[in-house]
Amino acid sequence: MSIFRLVSAAAGLLLIAGALLKASGRSFEPGFDSFWFENPVAQTGILQFELILGLWLLTGWLMPGALLAASGTFLCFAMVNVYQVLQGQRSCGCLGRVHIHPSITLLIDLLALAGLGLCLRDQWNRGLLSRTRLRTQGRQARAKFVAVAVGCITLFSLIGLSAIAVYGSPHKALARLRNEHIAITPSVVDAGPAGPGESRDAYIRLQNWSDHTVVFLGGSDDCACSVTKELPVEVPSGESRVIKIQIHYPPTPQHFRRTLYLITNNPQFAQVPFRMVGVCVEKEIPVETPVPPSD
Repeated sequence: MSIFRLVSAAAGLLLIAGALLKASGRSFEPGFDSFWFENPVAQTGILQFELILGLWLLTGWLMPGALLAASGTFLCFAMVNVYQVLQGQRSCGCLGRVHIHPSITLLIDLLALAGLGLCLRDQWNRGLLSRTRLRTQGRQARAKFVAVAVGCITLFSLIGLSAIAVYGSPHKALARLRNEHIAITPSVVDAGPAGPGESRDAYIRLQNWSDHTVVFLGGSDDCACSVTKELPVEVPSGESRVIKIQIHYPPTPQHFRRTLYLITNNPQFAQVPFRMVGVCVEKEIPVETPVPPSD
């Protein structure tokens, strides 16, 4: 096995490891605070993409295409890491419960890009990326690729639909996979913009997917956020409750993000985390009355 084959296989294993870590759980350290990425369908799609691309690299099938796809993927990862470093975030949030500084994952992504670039150069030197070669084998290769891609997407979609059919919703299916039987949604609360020293109300849903009734006893209650006014709250098995929290803005203009906790009577899930993000601005922002989430 050549050194270039080893490099591509290592990149594939890296993608598969990242997908498995994402499936194992979420990072609640302030990471890439994107509400789109908090969507369970989006999370499942990213996980499936990384698994398929990683397996593709390991098989060595249609290697030029696999190398180009992997290079584009790691380039996107690196751009996200650069953004996180510039924002001063402490965790990339891309490896589940494993907390790694985005500067470290940026270095890993750049090394992967360099290795994949050498593999592409080797493919070029061997004539595998020439116009003649691509024109001759392109149509047949594209047909095979589309067939395999459709097969993989269909397989993963059937698995996802089966999980939803069993558990009732994407949130519950993903929570069961991650062993998160008690959860708070949304897991990232967007406080929005407000002036220094102001307060805003927001609503969160306390979800109990365990087999026993759970009592939310208390939680974070300080100068930044108060969540205890409507606690304690009892949530029966398979049900949810909505509570209102109050967010207090800092005295100076700044972007802020915090990890908060609610405390339960379940020893296995004694602390249930969620994140809060917002921006304190100089000018006064009109107050919008929040609407409780519907069932």
